[in-house]
Amino acid sequence: PATLQLALTSLVVGYGIGITLGLLAAVYHKTWLDWMIRVLSVVGNAIPPFWLGLVLIIIFSVQLDLLPMSGMRDIASRGGFNLGETLRHMLLPVFVFSLNTVAFVSRFVRTELLEVLTQDYVRTAYAKGLANRTVWWRHAAKNALIPVATYVGVSVGTLLSGAVIIEQVFEW
Repeated sequence: PATLQLALTSLVVGYGIGITLGLLAAVYHKTWLDWMIRVLSVVGNAIPPFWLGLVLIIIFSVQLDLLPMSGMRDIASRGGFNLGETLRHMLLPVFVFSLNTVAFVSRFVRTELLEVLTQDYVRTAYAKGLANRTVWWRHAAKNALIPVATYVGVSVGTLLSGAVIIEQVFEW
């Protein structure tokens, strides 16, 4: 259950942040925001999750003493489920595990949206006098997210296989 919990949480977080960053990068194409999101996505794909997990444990758990170093609960907790405690323990593993998903999805969404914006129906929507926001959300983004949704199935398998390594790093 812990592997599935970590993988599904990372999937939701990764896709949520990745789609948002991809849409922002496409909307602000060729601006500093676009370049920054693209650089962060390349770096996010390049860093191995197990190494990033160890570095973040050293920074946030050992040096700053802000987050727990390992485990799913504190030893001192007395039975029962505590949402705040669980969230503190999930913060680092979910961040580390969802970073690759955020990087891939943001680049994928950006590319798909920029491709959709060159289609005839988008030019027609602009020619009809629709507002930019309406064209972006009702026409372009809706169609650009279809290929992204098909990738969710592949992501689940990848995340389940990688969750075992992240669980070992964070001693779940």
